[in-house]
Amino acid sequence: MTIACVARKAVSALAAGLSSFLSASVIAFGAQQPAESNVLQRIAAMDRTGKASLSAADTRALFDLLGSSHLLEQPVLSAATIERIGRLIYRARADPEAQQTYLDDFPGLWSRIGIDVDPLGLANLEDRVARSEGHPQLYGTLTAAATDYPAAAAERNYTEARDMLGVPGGLPAVPNDAPLPLAMRPAHPSALPEVRAETLRLGAMDQAVRVWPDHPTDDEDKALIKRMEETDAYTEPRIRAMFRAHGIPSPALVGRAATHSAYLVIQHAINDPGLMRAALGQAKWMAARGDLPRIDYALLSDRVDCVLDHRPQQFGTQGSRNPKSHWYCPIADPNHVNDRRAALHLAPMGDEAIFGTAGKPSN
Repeated sequence: MTIACVARKAVSALAAGLSSFLSASVIAFGAQQPAESNVLQRIAAMDRTGKASLSAADTRALFDLLGSSHLLEQPVLSAATIERIGRLIYRARADPEAQQTYLDDFPGLWSRIGIDVDPLGLANLEDRVARSEGHPQLYGTLTAAATDYPAAAAERNYTEARDMLGVPGGLPAVPNDAPLPLAMRPAHPSALPEVRAETLRLGAMDQAVRVWPDHPTDDEDKALIKRMEETDAYTEPRIRAMFRAHGIPSPALVGRAATHSAYLVIQHAINDPGLMRAALGQAKWMAARGDLPRIDYALLSDRVDCVLDHRPQQFGTQGSRNPKSHWYCPIADPNHVNDRRAALHLAPMGDEAIFGTAGKPSN
């Protein structure tokens, strides 16, 4: 899942309880039947209604259709269908939360990157949605505007975000900010469709139970931890079996979202240190060649350091710098952590995030 989008489905999933969420996940990501023609016809009919924003009723109808049909969970869709869905999501401004879900959540267009959705096309669509709502663009595919990030931070932010999607460097100039093609041409169906579907399913489950509400009560906190542990007990043996058979599957085999999903589950498999260490070795070279977001490698590396080996971390992604905190994990060679982060296209950390509230020690 992209950096922005974890919380929305988690709240409803947790409220419904773990057992119903497991059932829903099995149904959703197991739905690999060919898309029904009447669903495609309805999508095409909605797309023919023009370019203006959809009404609230039409927006609700669109997202109800995408959800009930599991259309975006099909193994492969035609270029025409992908483009229609993209245009409709762009127009669905009446429900920004659902709009973002179907852009960059499980399952949304994000989950299809490298299968039949082009990463640059999706980045451009998300930038156009952000611009239409008066927000800064996320990936820098549009000409600069007053609503964008300050120039000093813009390119750094764009580079980190593009790495998450696998957008190549050297973005093309887009005259008048015209929409870029969203569909991959030709499509690249997964060579391991069952592995892709299962890995996405496990990744969705992993993320859904890892969002805490603001200021939970003690009972709520205990219930959330219990659900997280139950989920991990379910996902861990399945991701272990997948890793033994395929390692972390590459984007060329399963698409970038499934590769990222495998990492998400593995980094939480603290009951299997051997799995985490083996995956870390693969993650390092996958990130170096662009097959895995660099932030994924940094998170897994720091997690192994902090949680398994109880030693200072390299990139500052884990825990607290407060020695009294249960989550305390200091940073190795803290004066140079931002150099290491820059090498992975990660944003710099401030002194308090690096050294704690005591600040940077004086020489």
